[in-house]
Amino acid sequence: MPTINRKIQVLLIENNATSQKVVKLLLETLCECDVELVSNLQSALGCLEKDYDIIFTDIYLPDGDGETFIQKYHAKHPTIPIVAMGTYITNAKILLNAGAVAVLRKPISSHLFKELIETFIPR
Repeated sequence: MPTINRKIQVLLIENNATSQKVVKLLLETLCECDVELVSNLQSALGCLEKDYDIIFTDIYLPDGDGETFIQKYHAKHPTIPIVAMGTYITNAKILLNAGAVAVLRKPISSHLFKELIETFIPR
């Protein structure tokens, strides 16, 4: 049976424009992917019905927090890996309990992004 190749579908929830550009470029360099960008919780919640291969979310958003998104998305799609990211992380255990597969401190190294992609993205 032939393998169907397709681009990896990534959701990036990040409100900082510079971080958006850096993470998007890093992801596109490491794997063949389509990155959908949203910059706030309300827009992220509009993505609850969509399927992604992996999600990266900032834990501090201008209109809420990543934990809320993680709980709601994980409830609908429990097998989709969600990576929480933040400069200041005080609640890693809460984020993991909400459904995140990893909690990372920003800035995140390209090596760590590569490990995450190799671990969680289907080949």
